[in-house]
Amino acid sequence: MKKGQYQYLLFIYGLIILIIALLFGGFLFSFKSGTDVKTYQDYSSLDINFLNYLRTPVTINGLGFSMGDLIVYSYYTNDFNKLDEQTHLIFNKFYGEKCSWEVSYSLKESQNFHIVNNLGLLPTDSRSAHAIIPGFKGENIKVELKEKC
Repeated sequence: MKKGQYQYLLFIYGLIILIIALLFGGFLFSFKSGTDVKTYQDYSSLDINFLNYLRTPVTINGLGFSMGDLIVYSYYTNDFNKLDEQTHLIFNKFYGEKCSWEVSYSLKESQNFHIVNNLGLLPTDSRSAHAIIPGFKGENIKVELKEKC
């Protein structure tokens, strides 16, 4: 063989070995592993919708706040118009006409002081999520979202 032909043969053999290694690696790693991420059972779409509701930005008197802040503001001013309006805007986008929803606000151990809903009060078998929002004077305001689809 002439000088330099061995280099081409080594290059071809190396290329073949590389292709075989890549095919083997692709075949080996193409199967699903036993460590797939599983759905965490404690969080549902209702919980996510509720958390997004509490974090939604709103404007009160030209200042930016979250819905959680608006809930506390509405409780202390006893003016629920902006809260009702924003709650309807948010949940009508989430649920539309397909589901009934209700958001109730109460002090932790007492009756509801305000309820916002789209189709009236819901039955007791509705799914629900709740959160506690601290007030300015140490009160704990319980906010609960119920849905029935």
